[in-house]
Amino acid sequence: MELVYIDSGYTDFLRETDARVSFNKEESYLRPFVGVVFEVFGHKYFAPMTSHGKGKKLKSNPIKENVTFLPINDCAHGGINFNNMIPVIDGVCRRADLVIYGTDDEKTRKYKGLLAIQWYFISRNREKIKQKAKTIYNLRTKGYLRDSALDRTCDFLKLETVAKLYLNGKKKK
Repeated sequence: MELVYIDSGYTDFLRETDARVSFNKEESYLRPFVGVVFEVFGHKYFAPMTSHGKGKKLKSNPIKENVTFLPINDCAHGGINFNNMIPVIDGVCRRADLVIYGTDDEKTRKYKGLLAIQWYFISRNREKIKQKAKTIYNLRTKGYLRDSALDRTCDFLKLETVAKLYLNGKKKK
């Protein structure tokens, strides 16, 4: 497992097929699109993280763990959105930088501190993360996901097909 940033061109490409693919903020934003990469049934997947700063709403009214979401420290440090998992291919993501440099400003230091806390949680919960990813993948691909979750969960099989087109530099039809 890795904590990574994902290329916005790739997410834009996938969103043409599935509008549920999350929007990706460029790295110039304080909180760019970051997530965890792992393997699910032979495919590499990226599950985006939500920031604890998604408004004080998430901190004051934490989302409980469910099939699509894993809170990090009761949402105090965000969570992982499994419903927005997307397949990843080589060259579309890069490892998140957790090292604090002397030239980093205060906001960057706080952000990297948050990433370090999230990474610590991820590294201690690897098996749970893999199991949740497999569960939602199976429920979605086999048609057993409840309607309330289905409406907000990416179509993993369609995205796997489209990802291959991106890799080969082909245009979708």
